[in-house]
Amino acid sequence: MTEPPANLILANARLVLAGEGVTGCQWLRGGVIAAVDSGSRIPAAAVDCDGDLVLPGLVELHADNLEWHIQPRPGVGRPHAAAILAHDAELAGAGITSVFDAIRVGSILTGLARHDGYARPLATEVPALRATGALKISHRLHLRAEICSDTLPEDLAEFSPADDVGIVSLMDHTPGAAPIPRYWQTGGLCDGAPSVDQRSVCRSCGAVAGPVGPGGGGPPGRGFGRSGADWRGLGQP
Repeated sequence: MTEPPANLILANARLVLAGEGVTGCQWLRGGVIAAVDSGSRIPAAAVDCDGDLVLPGLVELHADNLEWHIQPRPGVGRPHAAAILAHDAELAGAGITSVFDAIRVGSILTGLARHDGYARPLATEVPALRATGALKISHRLHLRAEICSDTLPEDLAEFSPADDVGIVSLMDHTPGAAPIPRYWQTGGLCDGAPSVDQRSVCRSCGAVAGPVGPGGGGPPGRGFGRSGADWRGLGQP
């Protein structure tokens, strides 16, 4: 992480304080805020912020941005170190100083949307880069547990208290469950194996559901049916 100057004055800035926003100056000594004053005056040797915002660093609790850098489009991978550095620089430029990197836990082993796991490697690579001083902001892990995947229990078991995991969230991206849109087959249920264009594929976790019609036989509250469907990884009620 880049160290701030030992002494710095930020003047003519819009300061976001605990209960208000004011135009003023902020004195920093040794990386710590030493004083704050209101007004538009610019002391000698100060940085003229010209009305820019000066505010506490933002904390991002659920950032999928790292995954977009690792796989910028389907079937295209990127070296993890380069992806982590680009992700880190983007968030720093947006005023984020602490991030919980949301990384997917759970793989889809076969089918139309095969998705191999990468959570365990990233959980090692991000701290390794941080130890070299290459990262500008603080990074912790947010494990995004995809309940419709094939390998969730095994993948979660790879983590321990030694890993810097701050959040674990359960994500249900089963086709038909919000926010995945419902897919309907005109004319009712299909009795045979559905073709590719009749299937709904969850782009987040890769689960595949077959075509349905009004009154389809899926679990309660979900817009999908079982006829000819591949139900790998989908929990049955």
